[in-house]
Amino acid sequence: MANKNYGIIPTAITWEVEETEVSQDEVAFVSIDCRGVVSSNGATLDTAMALIPNKIPISASGPVRLATTYINAELQKKSARYADGNIEVTAKYRKPVADITSGPGGGTEEQTSTSDRTSLRLSASDEPILTHPVAQAFDPKDIRQLKNLIEGDIRPNALDPTDTNLPAYRINEFNTYDPKEQTWSIKHIFSTTNVTVGGITASPKDFAKLIAIGIDVYRTNTVTFKWSCTRKDPISPTELSKVSTVIASAVLPSVSNRQWLYEGASQDQVTDGFYTIDREFILSKPGGWNSKIYAGGTGS
Repeated sequence: MANKNYGIIPTAITWEVEETEVSQDEVAFVSIDCRGVVSSNGATLDTAMALIPNKIPISASGPVRLATTYINAELQKKSARYADGNIEVTAKYRKPVADITSGPGGGTEEQTSTSDRTSLRLSASDEPILTHPVAQAFDPKDIRQLKNLIEGDIRPNALDPTDTNLPAYRINEFNTYDPKEQTWSIKHIFSTTNVTVGGITASPKDFAKLIAIGIDVYRTNTVTFKWSCTRKDPISPTELSKVSTVIASAVLPSVSNRQWLYEGASQDQVTDGFYTIDREFILSKPGGWNSKIYAGGTGS
C-alpha cells in the first residue's frame, strides 16, 4: 500500500475503497474484505483496531461507500500492522446472500441512503376520451356506439339542420348507413342518461357531441416517481425482470387504490467500481394496473 499522509489521522480510518473486495463463499455468505489506514502518530495497533466498527460502515467515506446492499454486514476478522509509516488495518465483514437483493420490491435495497435522491413529478398527458372515468361508467351498449362514432360507423351531420331545403334525414344529428337506400339516412339517437363520477356529470350524447366536433382525447395527470442512488453493485438480472411489472416497495409513496409500475432503470459506472442507478415508476389510475396485462395488477 502506498504511503499516504494527507487526511490520515490517528482517530479515524481512511478506507481504501479501491481495495475493497467482495466475494461469495460456499455456505451462502457474501464476504467484504476491506483495507484502510490510520495515522501512527499517537496511535497503536490496539487503538487502530479499536476503530474498526462491528458492522460495516455505510457512508461516503466508508469501504463500500453508499452501497446499502451490504448494510448490517457483521465483522468477522480484523487486524492491524505498521506499513509505510502508518498503520494498515484490515477488516472482513460477512452477510447472508439471502439478505442481499438488488432493486425495488423487497430486501435490503429498501434501506435508502442519505445520498439517495427521489423526485415526484405530476404532468398532463392525452388519453383516449372513452377511457375517461365518466365514459367508463356508461352502459356497455353506449360505449360501443361511441366507439362506432369514433370509427366512422355512425356519422354526425355536417350541414345546417335548420335548412328546410335538406332531405328529411339530413336534419338528424347522427345517422347510420342504410344499405338498402345506400345513404347515411338511418337516424341514430344517443342516450341522454347522465352519469356522475368524480364530480363530473355527462351522458353518452354529451360525449357524442364532443366526438362530433373532433374531441377524441382528454387531458389527465400522469404521476412518475424517480429514485436515484449510488451502489457498489450494478442492476441485477433479477431486478431487470421486474421492469413492466407492478411493484410494492417501501421506497415508493403509498397512494390509496393505485399501484406503481416499474417503468425502467438505467445505470452509469462511476469511479472505484460504483454505479449510479436511476429508476422510474409510474402511478396507475384509480383501481390499479390492468391485471390482464400487467403482472401484479388489480385493475380491469
